[in-house]
Amino acid sequence: MRRFILGLLVYGSLWAGANDYFEAFPRLKKSEDWTAIVSLGQEALQENLSPQEAMQIHGQLASTFFYQGNFQETENHAAKCLTFAFEAKDLEQEIHALYLLSAAARGQENFGAAKLFAAQALKKVGAGPLRAKVLFNLGAAEADDPAGDLEKAKVSFQEAIGLYTCPEDQSRTAIRLGKVYLLQGELKKARDLVLETLSNIESERVKSHAEFLLAQIEKAEGHREEALWFARMALSRAEKLSAQKDCERIAAFLESL
Repeated sequence: MRRFILGLLVYGSLWAGANDYFEAFPRLKKSEDWTAIVSLGQEALQENLSPQEAMQIHGQLASTFFYQGNFQETENHAAKCLTFAFEAKDLEQEIHALYLLSAAARGQENFGAAKLFAAQALKKVGAGPLRAKVLFNLGAAEADDPAGDLEKAKVSFQEAIGLYTCPEDQSRTAIRLGKVYLLQGELKKARDLVLETLSNIESERVKSHAEFLLAQIEKAEGHREEALWFARMALSRAEKLSAQKDCERIAAFLESL
């Protein structure tokens, strides 16, 4: 017991500060250990941080809460990131905060606000991967909105894929584009796109999204057993990641089979 308590004290001393958070973040992000990011980030925010440090942590926490499906916390941290970005006149972080606010609004099914935030960010951003992130959120807002314009979503995703330089981001966007093809009834295009991109995926979250899309395609084609297999694979990954909203969506899909 004494050794266990000492271990806890050592662990706490190692992870108590903002410097430790920033050092650990790249590793935790790569391993998709969102619980640890949230815990360490919230602890770091208790310190006397520079505005730049606070802005960065709030932006990273906003993204992490989004992955977990906690869209209210995504909104809270994105709004704080935006406030610091205005004060620092940091355009890149301002754009980052705006597309995170777009994602938070989309997660809460406030599609009008989601499109507005993304459109505001699009006016401020130039070319390159940052523009791709904005376009991704704009396309997702259109695609998720039951009254959205799927052609606009498709154009946004296609442009984003061309601007991204990271294969993982390209894959994530290709899966989103594949979902648009599915919604439009173009099942072969949807399947071909997701199968093309599978080899480039390392993220467990993105793998889960790819498998869930394949499950939906199989269901649309009348292949119940195949749909069940892919959906169960997707759910298993989402559960390991504690991706609450992804789990809820996939579980509802499984109940519909």
